[in-house]
Amino acid sequence: MIYDVSIQQLDLSCTFDLKGSQADISSCLKELCLEPPKQPNTGTMSGKFTLGWVGPNHWLLLAPQSEEQTLMSVFDAQKTIERNISVIEVSDMFQFFSIEGPDAHDILAICSPIDSHETAFPKNGFTYTKIFDTKALLLRSIRGFHIAVDRSYADFINDNLHRTLGNPLPINHAGRVAKNNNNIS
Repeated sequence: MIYDVSIQQLDLSCTFDLKGSQADISSCLKELCLEPPKQPNTGTMSGKFTLGWVGPNHWLLLAPQSEEQTLMSVFDAQKTIERNISVIEVSDMFQFFSIEGPDAHDILAICSPIDSHETAFPKNGFTYTKIFDTKALLLRSIRGFHIAVDRSYADFINDNLHRTLGNPLPINHAGRVAKNNNNIS
Protein backbone atom coordinates (compact mmCIF):
# COMPACT_ATOMS: atom_id res chain seq x y z
CA MET A 1 0.00 0.00 0.00
CA ILE A 2 1.20 3.52 -0.78
CA TYR A 3 0.81 5.94 2.12
CA ASP A 4 0.36 9.69 1.75
CA VAL A 5 2.80 10.63 4.49
CA SER A 6 6.11 12.41 4.98
CA ILE A 7 8.68 11.08 7.44
CA GLN A 8 11.51 13.40 8.43
CA GLN A 9 14.36 13.21 10.91
CA LEU A 10 14.25 16.58 12.69
CA ASP A 11 17.07 18.85 13.85
CA LEU A 12 18.24 18.75 17.44
CA SER A 13 15.79 20.42 19.78
CA CYS A 14 16.20 21.74 23.31
CA THR A 15 14.65 19.36 25.85
CA PHE A 16 14.53 19.61 29.63
CA ASP A 17 13.37 16.90 32.02
CA LEU A 18 11.56 18.50 34.95
CA LYS A 19 10.44 16.83 38.16
CA GLY A 20 8.25 18.51 40.74
CA SER A 21 4.69 19.24 41.72
CA GLN A 22 2.36 20.99 39.32
CA ALA A 23 2.39 24.09 41.55
CA ASP A 24 6.21 24.24 41.67
CA ILE A 25 6.53 23.68 37.91
CA SER A 26 3.92 26.36 37.25
CA SER A 27 5.76 28.83 39.45
CA CYS A 28 9.13 27.98 37.86
CA LEU A 29 7.83 28.50 34.30
CA LYS A 30 5.76 31.62 35.05
CA GLU A 31 8.37 33.81 33.30
CA LEU A 32 7.77 31.85 30.07
CA CYS A 33 3.96 32.29 30.34
CA LEU A 34 3.73 28.51 30.20
CA GLU A 35 1.14 26.74 32.36
CA PRO A 36 1.37 23.00 33.00
CA PRO A 37 -1.33 20.90 31.34
CA LYS A 38 -4.30 19.99 33.52
CA GLN A 39 -4.49 16.35 32.35
CA PRO A 40 -1.74 13.68 32.42
CA ASN A 41 -0.29 12.65 29.04
CA THR A 42 -1.11 15.99 27.44
CA GLY A 43 0.89 19.08 26.59
CA THR A 44 0.47 22.85 26.52
CA MET A 45 2.13 25.40 24.28
CA SER A 46 3.15 29.01 24.71
CA GLY A 47 5.05 30.63 21.87
CA LYS A 48 8.05 28.43 21.09
CA PHE A 49 7.70 26.29 24.22
CA THR A 50 5.81 23.03 24.77
CA LEU A 51 5.39 21.43 28.19
CA GLY A 52 4.21 17.83 28.45
CA TRP A 53 3.01 15.97 31.54
CA VAL A 54 4.46 12.47 31.15
CA GLY A 55 4.13 11.03 34.64
CA PRO A 56 3.40 11.81 38.28
CA ASN A 57 5.41 14.97 38.98
CA HIS A 58 7.30 14.41 35.68
CA TRP A 59 7.34 16.94 32.83
CA LEU A 60 9.24 17.47 29.58
CA LEU A 61 9.87 20.96 28.23
CA LEU A 62 10.56 21.21 24.49
CA ALA A 63 11.83 24.25 22.60
CA PRO A 64 13.88 25.10 19.51
CA GLN A 65 17.62 24.74 20.09
CA SER A 66 17.94 28.52 19.70
CA GLU A 67 16.05 28.93 23.02
CA GLU A 68 18.55 26.92 25.08
CA GLN A 69 20.27 29.97 26.62
CA THR A 70 16.92 31.59 27.44
CA LEU A 71 15.81 28.47 29.29
CA MET A 72 19.15 28.07 31.05
CA SER A 73 18.84 31.68 32.29
CA VAL A 74 15.31 31.05 33.58
CA PHE A 75 16.40 27.91 35.42
CA ASP A 76 19.59 29.54 36.78
CA ALA A 77 17.50 32.39 38.20
CA GLN A 78 15.20 29.82 39.84
CA LYS A 79 18.11 28.27 41.76
CA THR A 80 17.96 31.12 44.28
CA ILE A 81 14.35 30.23 45.12
CA GLU A 82 13.81 27.18 47.30
CA ARG A 83 11.57 24.72 45.46
CA ASN A 84 11.35 20.98 45.28
CA ILE A 85 12.10 20.67 41.57
CA SER A 86 14.73 18.97 39.47
CA VAL A 87 15.78 20.36 36.08
CA ILE A 88 18.03 18.33 33.77
CA GLU A 89 18.83 19.18 30.18
CA VAL A 90 18.40 16.03 28.07
CA SER A 91 18.62 17.57 24.58
CA ASP A 92 21.45 15.23 23.51
CA MET A 93 19.41 12.19 24.53
CA PHE A 94 16.55 12.46 22.03
CA GLN A 95 16.25 12.25 18.25
CA PHE A 96 12.95 13.62 16.97
CA PHE A 97 11.06 12.52 13.85
CA SER A 98 7.93 13.86 12.20
CA ILE A 99 5.26 11.61 10.69
CA GLU A 100 2.91 13.94 8.83
CA GLY A 101 0.20 13.66 6.23
CA PRO A 102 -3.29 12.21 5.77
CA ASP A 103 -2.05 8.65 6.46
CA ALA A 104 0.03 9.45 9.56
CA HIS A 105 -2.41 7.42 11.71
CA ASP A 106 -1.85 4.37 9.48
CA ILE A 107 1.92 4.58 9.89
CA LEU A 108 1.57 4.95 13.65
CA ALA A 109 -0.76 1.92 13.71
CA ILE A 110 1.99 -0.15 12.05
CA CYS A 111 4.77 0.84 14.42
CA SER A 112 3.04 1.44 17.77
CA PRO A 113 0.40 -0.20 19.97
CA ILE A 114 -1.11 3.17 20.96
CA ASP A 115 -4.59 4.12 19.77
CA SER A 116 -3.90 7.41 17.98
CA HIS A 117 -7.53 8.25 17.27
CA GLU A 118 -8.44 11.66 18.74
CA THR A 119 -10.96 10.08 21.11
CA ALA A 120 -8.12 8.13 22.76
CA PHE A 121 -5.11 10.39 22.07
CA PRO A 122 -6.28 14.03 22.08
CA LYS A 123 -5.06 16.92 19.95
CA ASN A 124 -2.72 17.92 22.77
CA GLY A 125 -1.59 14.30 23.40
CA PHE A 126 1.93 13.95 24.81
CA THR A 127 3.00 10.56 26.19
CA TYR A 128 5.50 7.73 26.18
CA THR A 129 4.75 4.62 24.14
CA LYS A 130 6.63 2.06 22.04
CA ILE A 131 7.69 2.61 18.43
CA PHE A 132 8.96 -0.63 16.87
CA ASP A 133 9.23 -1.97 20.44
CA THR A 134 11.51 0.93 21.44
CA LYS A 135 10.53 3.44 24.14
CA ALA A 136 9.48 6.67 22.46
CA LEU A 137 7.89 9.99 23.25
CA LEU A 138 4.81 10.66 21.12
CA LEU A 139 3.13 14.00 20.62
CA ARG A 140 0.54 15.17 18.18
CA SER A 141 1.52 17.85 15.65
CA ILE A 142 -0.68 19.98 13.41
CA ARG A 143 -0.33 17.58 10.44
CA GLY A 144 0.35 14.31 12.24
CA PHE A 145 2.78 13.27 14.97
CA HIS A 146 6.26 13.85 16.31
CA ILE A 147 8.15 11.05 17.99
CA ALA A 148 11.39 11.13 19.95
CA VAL A 149 13.59 8.15 20.69
CA ASP A 150 16.88 7.64 22.45
CA ARG A 151 19.50 8.85 19.96
CA SER A 152 21.14 5.37 20.06
CA TYR A 153 18.06 4.00 18.26
CA ALA A 154 17.71 6.80 15.69
CA ASP A 155 19.06 4.84 12.70
CA PHE A 156 16.95 1.79 13.58
CA ILE A 157 13.77 3.87 13.92
CA ASN A 158 14.50 5.97 10.82
CA ASP A 159 15.10 2.87 8.70
CA ASN A 160 11.99 1.09 9.96
CA LEU A 161 9.79 4.16 9.46
CA HIS A 162 10.99 4.33 5.85
CA ARG A 163 10.43 0.57 5.43
CA THR A 164 6.74 1.16 6.17
CA LEU A 165 6.76 3.30 3.01
CA GLY A 166 8.66 0.65 1.04
CA ASN A 167 11.87 2.76 1.05
CA PRO A 168 14.42 1.18 3.41
CA LEU A 169 17.49 3.30 3.99
CA PRO A 170 20.87 2.07 2.70
CA ILE A 171 22.21 1.47 6.23
CA ASN A 172 22.36 -1.40 8.64
CA HIS A 173 21.13 -0.87 12.17
CA ALA A 174 24.60 -0.06 13.43
CA GLY A 175 24.42 3.17 11.42
CA ARG A 176 26.91 2.06 8.78
CA VAL A 177 26.34 1.72 5.06
CA ALA A 178 24.71 -1.62 4.33
CA LYS A 179 26.70 -4.22 2.41
CA ASN A 180 25.25 -5.51 -0.83
CA ASN A 181 24.53 -9.16 -0.09
CA ASN A 182 23.12 -9.82 -3.57
CA ASN A 183 26.56 -10.74 -4.94
CA ILE A 184 26.97 -14.14 -3.30
CA SER A 185 29.90 -16.18 -4.62
